[in-house]
Order: sequence, then structure tokens, then C-alpha cells
Amino acid sequence: MEQKATSTSPTVGERKPLFYRNPMNPAITSPVPAKDEMGMDYIPVYPEDLQGGTSTTPGTVVIDPVTMQKMGVRTQKVSMKELSKEITTYGIVSTDEDGLFMVHAKFNGWVEDIKVKRTGDWVKKGEVLLYVYSPEIVTAEAEFIMALRNLSAVSEGSKEVIKDAKALLMASKKRLELFGLPDWFIEDLKKTKITKKVVPIEAPADGIVTKIRVRPKSFITPKTILYEIADLRTVWVLASFFEEELPWIKVGNRALIEIKGINKGKFEGKIDYIYPVVDKKTRTVNARIILKNPDLTIRPGMYATVTVHSAAHGEVLVIPKEAVLRTGKHEHVFVMREPGKFEPRAVSLGLEANDLVEVLKGLSHGEEVVVSGQFLIDSESSLKEAALKMMEPTANKKAGNMKMHHHMKNHASNMKD
Repeated sequence: MEQKATSTSPTVGERKPLFYRNPMNPAITSPVPAKDEMGMDYIPVYPEDLQGGTSTTPGTVVIDPVTMQKMGVRTQKVSMKELSKEITTYGIVSTDEDGLFMVHAKFNGWVEDIKVKRTGDWVKKGEVLLYVYSPEIVTAEAEFIMALRNLSAVSEGSKEVIKDAKALLMASKKRLELFGLPDWFIEDLKKTKITKKVVPIEAPADGIVTKIRVRPKSFITPKTILYEIADLRTVWVLASFFEEELPWIKVGNRALIEIKGINKGKFEGKIDYIYPVVDKKTRTVNARIILKNPDLTIRPGMYATVTVHSAAHGEVLVIPKEAVLRTGKHEHVFVMREPGKFEPRAVSLGLEANDLVEVLKGLSHGEEVVVSGQFLIDSESSLKEAALKMMEPTANKKAGNMKMHHHMKNHASNMKD
């Protein structure tokens, strides 16, 4: 920037400035008096200005009221407030794992007849899904019928004989129950005393058939998954949150959910669980939200927009985010100690929300921080610190020369003696 020299110079007895700085840009300085492009005089900077007057804090800046007005300096008091934040993210509808059932047989056999043949069918608890022929079940049925007949035959015998016959019947019935045969099937055996070639396998709960893994005449074992059934009257929404949002997310937070393709407004739920693992690719963490779905309109795999409103616990010390100057690993602000006098102060920060930031360390309630014009003040502060460092070697050199002078003087005196 062009500097116009002036004829102004310090008279005898006046303080001598170290340099002159541009009134609108403190980074621009001149060793001699000058004017900027607008005709404004450069401001003289004296040694005591660099030291912040009587302040002992390095980098303290003193600015006259006129310059403060030109720089647009504004301040705001440090206050106590309760921070709150609204976070909007995406989610995916998932099956409620508590309502997901895998259907197995507890014996070996061959599928004879499939009653539920299509995925998507709704089944009720206890509804027969298929019939299976199993030689071991037929044998167990025969043993149960024999135990029934044996008990009838010894009904007139001794107490010990009757007791043994009842124990045998109970054991054979228990074996059928452990194979998973329903009570009504066992009662029918008890009445008819006729073995049945095929036995039923029932639905363990109400739900929708999501997968059928068997076909007629196929051989099955206890390891074979026959059906997958999901109760979709309750579903999960897995919402993804970035790492920096985690301090705001708590179990129990209310969530509003909007699902594409469903014109029923917003669904309401609560965060039920926050998963402990961070996704390596997206750097997000999933939170589980439980939704009621009585009419089955919400389907697993749908995309959802999730909005969570969260508040910090209790009031905390806050300042505007615009007051913070971030320099690499550190943050600092400028505190107005008195009108026109600004002191740099290192701070430790916490949560951020709604243009406010929590102050963990460095400030007290009621102090005033600069929220506008602090970048110009910071430039001036940095210049003062740099100038002080430049002055230190000169001072040290003078002190060293003085010390050497006294040493030589003493040495000469000794030589005369």
C-alpha cells in the first residue's frame, strides 16, 4: 500500500515512537509518520503501548474510542444458559429383532405338506405351517399309546404297579412335548390311541412370513431353517449420527421421523439404544429408535428423515462462537478489562449449539468478550508481541555491555593496585 510521508516529527522532550501503524490495518506499519490512501494519519506506537500500559499480560492492546468505532469493535458479556440443539439426519427402517423368529423342527423327517406357501402371508401364533413325516416321532407316539393302555390294564393292581405305569406314561408324554408337538396333537393321540403318520409344525408367533426355506418332500433336520417370520407391528429406525454429534445424543431423546412414501405426517419415537461401534467408512454411529406400526404401512428398508431435539443438562457458561479465535490447536478470545483495553485470554471450549459455545475454562460470568473487530485487535496484539521480542535482544545486549564495562573497570583498578 502506498504511504505518503508527512513532515510531522517529534520535538525535543517528546516521547519517540517505535513505529507508526495504519489506523485501518494494524499489519501495515511505517518507521516514519505517514498517511494512508484516505488521508488518515498513521498512529504512533510507543514502548509502553507494546507492554499494554500497566498490564502484565503479553499482547494486551489499548485502543482509543475513535479507533474502536472505526474498527467496529463490539463486546458481549459472558452468560449462563442452557444449550439446546436440533439435529437432522437420515435413517433406515429395520426389522425389530425382538420380533424376528426362525422356525426349526426338533427332529429329522421329510416334508409332506406345506400349508403356508407364500412369503408375505400373515400367520398367527399356533397356525400350522407344514406337516412332516418322522419315523422317530411315529415311534414316540406308539410308546405313548402303549403307556396309556398299560395304565388302563393295571388300574386294578397294586399301588406300586400303578405308580410305575403312571411314571412311564408321563415320561412318554414328556418326550413328545420335547419334540415340539402341540398340546392339542398330544390330546388327540390320548383320545384316539392311533398313531399319526405326519405331525404339525406351528408358527411360534404372529407375524409376516419373510422367507420360506423348504419345499415338499425335502429332508429336514433340527439345523434346517424352515421359515423366517417377522412381527412388523413394531419396527426399528436406525439413525446415523456423526462423531461430533454424539455428546448431544442420549437414550430417551424424543425423535420425529418422516418416511418417504408414507403421507401420514411425522411419526414420534424415542432413542432406545446407541450402538457402541463407529462405522469406519462413514464415521457415524447408529442409534436405535422404536416405532409402533400397527397398520404395517412402515416397511423394512425404507429411508427416513430423523430429527432429534436435545438439550444439555443444566445451565453452562457460554459465549458467541464468533468471539473465538482459533489458531491451530488453541482457542483464545479478547477480554475487555476496561474501556479500550483488551487482553488475550486462552479458553477451553465444550459443546456448540445455535451460534453459542460452552466455556469450560478461561472465563468468568459477567466478563466482556469482543465479538466483532477481534481480528484487527488480534493483529495488533501479535505485532506488539513481536515487537517486544525484537526489543529483548537489544535490552540484553545493553545489559551485557554494561556488565562488561564494570568488569573491565574493576580489572584496571586491580592492576594499578
